[in-house]
Amino acid sequence: MSDVNGLSGRLEDEPLPSILHQLFTHQATGALKLETRTGKHEVYLREGFPVAVQLPGSAEPIGKVLLEMGIIDEQTYRKSLAEPPPTGVRYGEWLVQKQVVSADHMKLALKAQVRRKLHRLFFLNEGRFVFATGEHDRGMERSEPLKIHPARAIYQGVRSAWGADRLAGALFLLDGKALRCGLDDQGVSRYGLGQEEARGAALLRQGFWTLPDLVAASGLPAQAIHALVYALWVTDALEVKSTSEVKLLRPSAAAPPPSPPPRPLTPPSVPSTATAAAPPPLPLKLGTPPRGVTPPASALSLTPPGGATAARPDATGPSLTPDGVRKAVEAKLKTVETENLFQVLGLDQSATTEQIKAAYFDAARRFHPDRLPALGLDALRADVEKIFRRVSEAYATLGDEARRAEYVQALSKPATSSADHAKAMRVLEAEMAFRRGEVHLRRNDLPAALREFEAAVAGNPEEGEHLAYLVWTKISLKQLTFQEARPKMQEATRLSPKCARAYYWLGLCYKEDKELDRAIAVFKRAAELDGRLQEATSELRLIQMRREKERQSGGFLDRFRKK
Repeated sequence: MSDVNGLSGRLEDEPLPSILHQLFTHQATGALKLETRTGKHEVYLREGFPVAVQLPGSAEPIGKVLLEMGIIDEQTYRKSLAEPPPTGVRYGEWLVQKQVVSADHMKLALKAQVRRKLHRLFFLNEGRFVFATGEHDRGMERSEPLKIHPARAIYQGVRSAWGADRLAGALFLLDGKALRCGLDDQGVSRYGLGQEEARGAALLRQGFWTLPDLVAASGLPAQAIHALVYALWVTDALEVKSTSEVKLLRPSAAAPPPSPPPRPLTPPSVPSTATAAAPPPLPLKLGTPPRGVTPPASALSLTPPGGATAARPDATGPSLTPDGVRKAVEAKLKTVETENLFQVLGLDQSATTEQIKAAYFDAARRFHPDRLPALGLDALRADVEKIFRRVSEAYATLGDEARRAEYVQALSKPATSSADHAKAMRVLEAEMAFRRGEVHLRRNDLPAALREFEAAVAGNPEEGEHLAYLVWTKISLKQLTFQEARPKMQEATRLSPKCARAYYWLGLCYKEDKELDRAIAVFKRAAELDGRLQEATSELRLIQMRREKERQSGGFLDRFRKK
């Protein structure tokens, strides 16, 4: 443990995959803290396995994960949002207690939630990190840790989040080297490879390859092989030698690796771990090659076998001009949140695996965030990231036979109306905006908090907690007086009678108006709802102390007057 305690540095010099592997090698338990321009992030590990992730403004609610895995339907999800669990009870525990989901289903969803959050961190390429060893209680579910194997997280994260340039910058040291993978079947399985990527791993196990020859022999897009090779390399699963030391395999001479047996299309009664294994990432900031590293001219590009223009990121055409991309983004943004995963890729449910792959690469050409700077469209990054997250989600789900079967089964359930779905999406977006607002408020970034809370109230005006936070932010910005805020806080407590903060802030309004009896009543209510809300308890003590002081002072003056 002493070898990694205090491990620190810059992400520009030591990327996240390398850090995670070091911690896994040392079986470290503690917290990895990342501080970047997007905020502070924390990854909690136990014995080298990531078990929990804390993100700034993270909105990956477990209810949404359950919905997307097909464990609950939209009606159940909306109902759970409208009826929050009692104070002190976690949302997941409450759903299990109410027998809405089974404990096994909840555990699968919680692991998927951790994976999704962890995937987002792979888009970070700048900032500082530090690891502190120590026991913690994060990532425990029914006394069992929610362990995520770092090899799988590293491969899936790099495969989804790293663009061609970043991979080229990371792999240029392997240019001209002979590569071989010495893992057995069990070792390879830890990476969670898809059926096609498994062919690349099988080739690597046959003997030594150069990277260009491996791409040619696999028949896969170069970026897929680059991500596989990097994941194996950074986790010490790749043997690297000079080409003069070993006999190299060539594409024409290599025997094709056996294809993995097809998975059954019949969905299991309980979602398999594969369902939760490759959650869609949310792009935060696309990577670039490490500072000081210039990829050599021989670094491989994304050109697919046969030189197919349709899969090259530098392909040209009307749809890939700045104006064409802008129009495509504007059009897609209007529908992407309400489309099912087939519709996201522009496919119907009869689409073949090849059609799904082709549709994904076509969408990536238009909507991948790393294309924006070259097109002068950086201002569209937030919109493009939202679209590409859904595109990645669609490919991760539909490109896997087992996950696709489960998703198709979920689609076959009675659907809610489009109006109900749109409302559910608005409620979800409102909740996401509210969580971001909370983060800004804790940082005392009041203007940013105000924008998010206004969006939350607009999206879900029936949520009193959103209203209370919005009103308090306006008080803090001196946009509202306590007297003006008072009726709005009263409305917030009516809408959300279990929101302790709303009662506390209402108490401050009463206190400002010198209505101390009312203030005492709502401060007590706030403390009853949330025993950790020390501010309410402190206000009660202050009022009682002042009243006692006034009583004693009044008694002294009365005695003085009598004399």
